[in-house]
Amino acid sequence: MAVDTAVHGPTIFVDARDSSDPDKDSLTYEIDFGDGEVIRYSNAWHTYRAPGNYTVTVTVSDGELTDTQTDIITVTEHSGGNRAPIAMLAVSSGLGLIHGRANASFDEDGDALTYIWDLGAGPTTSSSANSPSRGVDGGAYITVTVSDGELADTKQMFAPARCGAWYDFRASANLEYRLEDMTVYVDARDSEAAYNINWHFGDGATSNDLVTSHTYAEPGIYRLVLSASGIPFSDTEAVTLVVGDVQDNEPPLAVLTCEETTRSYIDDIVTACDLSGSIDPDGDYLTYIVDWGDGSSTGVISYTETVHVYEEAGNYVITLTVSDTLHTVTQQFNWTSTGQIEEPNEPPVAAVACSEVERAVAQPDGSSVDQYFTACSGVGSTDPNEDDDLIFSWDMGDGATYETTRSIDTVFHQYQVAGTYTVTMTVSDGEFSDTITRQIESSGIAIPDNNTPPTACFRIIQNAIYPPPLNAIFDASCSSDPDGDALTYQWEFGDGTTATGVNTSHQFASPGRYATTLTVSDGLASHAVTHTGTYGAVGTAQCEYILTSEWGTGFVAVVRITNQGVTPLNGWTVGWQYTGGDRVSHTWNTQLTGSNPYSAANLGWNAVIQPGQSIEFGFQGTKPQGTAAEIPAIIGALCES
Repeated sequence: MAVDTAVHGPTIFVDARDSSDPDKDSLTYEIDFGDGEVIRYSNAWHTYRAPGNYTVTVTVSDGELTDTQTDIITVTEHSGGNRAPIAMLAVSSGLGLIHGRANASFDEDGDALTYIWDLGAGPTTSSSANSPSRGVDGGAYITVTVSDGELADTKQMFAPARCGAWYDFRASANLEYRLEDMTVYVDARDSEAAYNINWHFGDGATSNDLVTSHTYAEPGIYRLVLSASGIPFSDTEAVTLVVGDVQDNEPPLAVLTCEETTRSYIDDIVTACDLSGSIDPDGDYLTYIVDWGDGSSTGVISYTETVHVYEEAGNYVITLTVSDTLHTVTQQFNWTSTGQIEEPNEPPVAAVACSEVERAVAQPDGSSVDQYFTACSGVGSTDPNEDDDLIFSWDMGDGATYETTRSIDTVFHQYQVAGTYTVTMTVSDGEFSDTITRQIESSGIAIPDNNTPPTACFRIIQNAIYPPPLNAIFDASCSSDPDGDALTYQWEFGDGTTATGVNTSHQFASPGRYATTLTVSDGLASHAVTHTGTYGAVGTAQCEYILTSEWGTGFVAVVRITNQGVTPLNGWTVGWQYTGGDRVSHTWNTQLTGSNPYSAANLGWNAVIQPGQSIEFGFQGTKPQGTAAEIPAIIGALCES
């Protein structure tokens, strides 16, 4: 490996293009700058935000073997003279064509910029902030280096591509600001996937510069808004500024009107409250907090309509807090709620699966003997009311009975005499029940000495390596029986479904690692083998539960999912469960199901997570008075364990 590194104050250039491979293999590169920025390219420019020592790691691979070089570099603050430009990159992808836009790139010195584009087919230099288009199958990294002729900056994004498919990208607006007297200094360089930046300073002034400043003519309260335009979705971030010595500012007026109504996305009766009657005499920007009087609240919001579901009917005091940043006004309102709509209880549906298995039984002398057992479970049983506690009652047909509490719990029973038995299972939710019977054949306890058990064997056939598909073919033709006996095949796929036959196929409902068990039987003895396979994109994401705020009886949290793989994640579902009394009251940016445990799934616009990128969804919840908000583990097929 050959790596050259040049440091220019806070800016660094890393070049590994002179690296070579003795076998003339094609090489891939990864440059880790040590501050969270990673570029998968042979050379790259980068400007650090703070002076100090950083570890720069360059990895070169031929697809099988890798070589890594690590250097510790020291960067300083900018001490005058030319400053490196700031590269910004947005990408588009449709019908197999990918394209890059760097229009939001900025040079603080006002220098003319050139653009070096690489869409996976080699670099081209242009004076245009728009790249040429390229047709690819599967996607490619788009890399742009923006140069002022002396210094440069490199940005990179992955653009997925499929013939006949369009991909949507959402910009992420991230603003930094510093207020000094009447002047605000703003910086949007941490925004992502944006081709246009627009500042609204709240006094009618605007700017499209990535880094700029604005001086207000009069003291006052102003709403600073950053808009970042993506392809096609945009994002905004805003803060309220108190500029100068604000005199004679009048407090706002808190007004709230509520009604009980319905919403298409909520099954229960909701209390909908309109805050738009609240006014500020000075026309200042307002924020609101609605405390519902049952231990939950909205947290700080800026929208003027909010809804809430009361679990119990009764009289409540709703407290509205309105703030213009300088003044906070609180007003209380009496409210009567009819509570939730009671969900009618529906009966469970019973299902049963039984098979004969061999298990080792300990003997008094310390040895063990294989004996026959009949293994039965209620896998496949369902209950329309997910919160019901179920009881599974078993009658094995020979006077023996058992009781289990989960459908996946297995009853292992030994019949003393070989023969045909009727197994009866009743599942009950405490009010309703359902009963199912199965005729099973038992070989008794002892395994005949003159029979040689069969050997179970199977292979899993999938039509792709990564990401593995959700479906697979299961082939047990390699199973054998030394006696030449005819065999039966029983499959259990690890997701609650079963199948029979020497060959079968199965589609898993969601990504994950599933243990598939094949049991083969010659009528007298059986043998089981288990293989674990990976189906769908599994364990390629970091899933974090982040508590952003909490108060006496409530909290606000977000879940962040970061794609740490090398391919886009298309669709996600994660879950969590509180061990105490914490509960979620409402969410945003996700589709939530369940009521502890909870399951959150993507919406249409945030289903795709690009490599290295993150999505977040949030929620507000309630907790018992005087307790700390829980931080549960986030689980899901995509989450790294």
